[in-house]
Amino acid sequence: MHVHFSYQHVSHNLQIDKAIRQYVAKLERLLHRFSNDLIRLHGLLEYNAAHQGPSCSLNLWLPTAQLHARHEGGPPLTALQVCFNHLVAQVKKHKQVLRREDVWKRRRYKFQQEARELAAGEVRIRDRQQLRDYLDQVLPQLERFITRELRYREMGGILPPGTTLPAELVNEVVARVLEYSPRNDSNSDAAPFHLLVSEAIRVLNGPLAGPAQSSPESLESAREQEILAVANSAAAAAEPVRPPDPADLLLSSLPVLHRQVYTLHVLEGFDWEETGRVLGVAPREAEELFQQVNLKVAAVLQQGQVASESKGGEMSAAR
Repeated sequence: MHVHFSYQHVSHNLQIDKAIRQYVAKLERLLHRFSNDLIRLHGLLEYNAAHQGPSCSLNLWLPTAQLHARHEGGPPLTALQVCFNHLVAQVKKHKQVLRREDVWKRRRYKFQQEARELAAGEVRIRDRQQLRDYLDQVLPQLERFITRELRYREMGGILPPGTTLPAELVNEVVARVLEYSPRNDSNSDAAPFHLLVSEAIRVLNGPLAGPAQSSPESLESAREQEILAVANSAAAAAEPVRPPDPADLLLSSLPVLHRQVYTLHVLEGFDWEETGRVLGVAPREAEELFQQVNLKVAAVLQQGQVASESKGGEMSAAR
């Protein structure tokens, strides 16, 4: 505490000095929670000519308030003691006010914390409902994408027909996205459907990327499929066999990355930046791959159109 005491027309003695030290020590005990460098006490003991007697005034500067006390009349020591008593009483009242404010702040903080927790709970419930509504909208599109990829792999001989159900892959993809998408910093700015497609491609290009191994279970499954195929051959023979689409045959024979670039851009409507983010390639590379596949698809479709026209001409000539 910085203490400055001055006298005007009043001589100080040992009793006055002792009283000042005692009251300053008492104030320091009351203000022990404040930093001593932030407390200043200025006192003035003077002779007041108007009242024909001594007067004492004290000013106490605190970080939270400025307190003032004054007393006139009586001997100098008495005026000093009365003035200090007034100041000590003000300090005690100010501490009570600060204590009440601190209690109110704690209560207000607790109330605000509870309000934030309730709001966060409502947001989580609202976000969960929004997520459920969003999944109801995009899951059919995701299932079509996975079904198409499985069909291409079956046509290309990578997967045996009917061994993988699209619904199982959809459930696995959704579970992975909900669990790991907050930790995935590379796709943090991607749309939710793009995250689903990216995870679906990751699943498809994982264990399903290569041909199935000839384990005893797989061989037994193949035998069962052959038996079912023989059993249904009679019924299938009665029905006309629909030839596979030439474009599908071409896409099933292409590398996985080339085919997925084409299907994402043409069938899913992804732009080059979105396609590159989902497949982990540069947008320029995705565009170049698409141009290569697009030329091959256009050539296949043109050949099919020419063959269809020539076949139609032959049938007309036969008539």
